[in-house]
Amino acid sequence: MMNQLLFSVDGIPCALPLADVRIVIQMVQPGPARDGRPGLCGTLDYHGQIIPVWSVRAFFGRPERLPELTDQIIIVEKGKKTAALWVDEAHIPRQGPLPLAGGEMVKIETSLAAGVDLTTGGAALFRDLFLYLSQEPLPVLGRAGTASPLHGQQEEKG
Repeated sequence: MMNQLLFSVDGIPCALPLADVRIVIQMVQPGPARDGRPGLCGTLDYHGQIIPVWSVRAFFGRPERLPELTDQIIIVEKGKKTAALWVDEAHIPRQGPLPLAGGEMVKIETSLAAGVDLTTGGAALFRDLFLYLSQEPLPVLGRAGTASPLHGQQEEKG
């Protein structure tokens, strides 16, 4: 059984393996991005370590917006690789233990892209975030005209 950190962006439920999560912090203003890859929205200086910040909105082809103070950043670490995800909300209480999804969340319905699966519960599970981020170009999850990971309905073409 894999435990996950649940989070959302633009109403889309997502999850990460809890073992890969280093920390969740409140939104800060990202520094400049070092390259122009789509989805890369800046950098974060976290205790002297410069970490790329990725917009999860871009992963789903959703419109970008300015950061809000209620947004959160999830710092993910696997081996020597570190990245930060800008999300609307990580589903953790202000105090107390993290709520973990049990076995029902890890039942895979289909693959959305290398490293990302859609669970039977409708959440995008980033089972290997760094495999997903290594792709050129970065695949858009839930493209316009396809089923949304959240709603299972057709999105309007825009």
